[in-house]
This record gives sequence, C-alpha cells and structure tokens, in this order.
Amino acid sequence: VAANQILDAAKRVNLAGTQYTPFYTPMVIASWKPIAGILQANVDNAAHRPVVIHRAVSGSFERFIAILIEHFAGAFPIWLAPEQVRVLPITDDQAPVAAAIVERMLAAGIRAHLDDRSETLKYRVAEGARMKVPYMCVVGRREAEVDQVAVNTRGAGEGQKPAPVGVEQFIVAMQEEIGSRSLALRAGS
Repeated sequence: VAANQILDAAKRVNLAGTQYTPFYTPMVIASWKPIAGILQANVDNAAHRPVVIHRAVSGSFERFIAILIEHFAGAFPIWLAPEQVRVLPITDDQAPVAAAIVERMLAAGIRAHLDDRSETLKYRVAEGARMKVPYMCVVGRREAEVDQVAVNTRGAGEGQKPAPVGVEQFIVAMQEEIGSRSLALRAGS
C-alpha cells in the first residue's frame, strides 16, 4: 500500500490523498473570457503563466466519509456516533424519569435520544441494535427509584445482562470515553 492509499474494512485499496500538477488547467483558466489570460510577475519582473498545484490531503471529503463509514461498518465509536445513547423507559410510568435523564445527558454534551414509543421493549432494543447505537439505557421501576439506568452495550451480544449504573456515574464515564476518543465501548461496564 502506497503512502496515499488506505485499506478499507474489506481489505480493498483506496486512494486517499492526491497531489499533482495539472499543466492544462492554467491554459483553460487563461482561455476564460472574463479573466483573459492569467499571468503573474516573477522575481525577474517578467510575466509568467502560474503553475497550479492540486492537493487533496485526504482525497475528497465525501470519499473520506464513505471510507470511514465502511471501515466501521456503521458501528461508530462513541465520540463519532450521531446518536451516542438511547434511553428506553419500560412503561409510560417511567417516561418522565427517562426524559429527565435524557435532559441531563444533553446538558452534559452527550447526544442522547428518548425512545418512549408504545412498541415493546424488546423491539426498541432490537431496533437500537440495528441502528448500531453504542449504548441503550433501560429505565424501569427500580432504576427510576434509585436514579440508575440498566446499560445495554452495542456488540455485547443478545445474552448480555444489562448492568445497572448510576446516571451520574454513567454520564461521567461517557464523557471520559468521548474525550479520550476511545474505539472501545467501556462506559457501560
């Protein structure tokens, strides 16, 4: 793999950065009627046609983002995920507590979302897993009473036992994980 190439998740080579000198571009620019010939004075005070250097350090922005999405297969690390945590109340009785938890997370700079739809909890957890949300925090009666959330961590498998964690402790752990730019999900443990 050359210096300007990167391997994606499927081990394919992609061109990332480019740097070249297109000799034709200054002539094309010079043929435009409004500009009518770009010339520049050099050290000898004579007119010279400029040299155009095309440089894209990481390729096009769109290509870089596409490679990044493909590399992580959509399962972004917490600091890069568009939705960092989804809070799921078990019943409508816990919805106000879950909404307050989301507000606390938003105030702490965490991209949180409340999913209080009338779907079953299993369906909402499965949908969050399909959407590759890093953390899903379940709020039941016990969690609401003691200011905790039961944390489901992405990638831990279907048989995981959600770990009950204090809300403030979870928020601090998430902020540390986000700040460290960690690739591993650790805040829920």
